[in-house]
Amino acid sequence: MNEAKRTTTILAKVRTRWPSAWVWKVNDRITSGIPDAEIVIAGRTFRIEFKLLPSTTALIEREITEIQKMTMRALRSAHAHVAVVGVLPTGAERIYEPQLIDRDLRFPSHPALSLVAYLESELTCSQLPSATVTSGSAT
Repeated sequence: MNEAKRTTTILAKVRTRWPSAWVWKVNDRITSGIPDAEIVIAGRTFRIEFKLLPSTTALIEREITEIQKMTMRALRSAHAHVAVVGVLPTGAERIYEPQLIDRDLRFPSHPALSLVAYLESELTCSQLPSATVTSGSAT
């Protein structure tokens, strides 16, 4: 299965899990470094890059181009949510979260086993407390 088909399959799972989410597959016909998809769920925006990994031991850093790294570095500097979905030959997903460490971009793996699980964990751990409405005003 190629990257485009796998991306479509994974994004369909996101749409099923969050029917009201805005899911956009970027049509990047030039090499601009823009991540492959943008997902907005409950006001939170996620930029997602998909990569087919040639083997279970492949290093994700080798699959990401320099221009993609520059873009991810800029997005992370702006405190954007960015993730890389590495798709293994078996179809299994590995999630990586680019992190800026001393101005260097690193790709530690995330414990989530799929993009849907990653999004669920990010939405759960960073939910803001909902406003309490009292006498017609939010507090």
